[in-house]
Amino acid sequence: MSRVAPFAAGLALGLGIALGVSALRQPETPPARSAAPIQDVLEHHADALGLDRATIEEAWALANAARAELDGYRATIRAEREELNQILDAAKVDRARMAAVVAEISAAESELRIRELEVMLEIRALLTPEQIEELEKLGPPPPPSRKR
Repeated sequence: MSRVAPFAAGLALGLGIALGVSALRQPETPPARSAAPIQDVLEHHADALGLDRATIEEAWALANAARAELDGYRATIRAEREELNQILDAAKVDRARMAAVVAEISAAESELRIRELEVMLEIRALLTPEQIEELEKLGPPPPPSRKR
């Protein structure tokens, strides 16, 4: 037996134990959520949910009304990330400014996410409890097909 064989066996055993422990620590995966905006999901499942055209249009109106505000958050985040990149590219990094910009980015991302969820809840409020239950059963629509 070569000197490498015991090492390889020990490595395999250690890796197996590490993977097993890692698997035990993994929390249960939550149910799948669609990455698509709720108004797209409602439009996709409109027939199954019994939604009329007016309800779909109201969902889109709510989403469109929030678009400028959400885009403003995204623009702020992009600008702050650019500023952070400039700070990090400097020969001497101003750590206090770096920390301040990171805090600004985190706050803007949090505000954006909260507002996105508020819009989603406004749109979901158009549905009855039965429609919400059915929507959860239907799950997310399939991803759009890629054209080559």
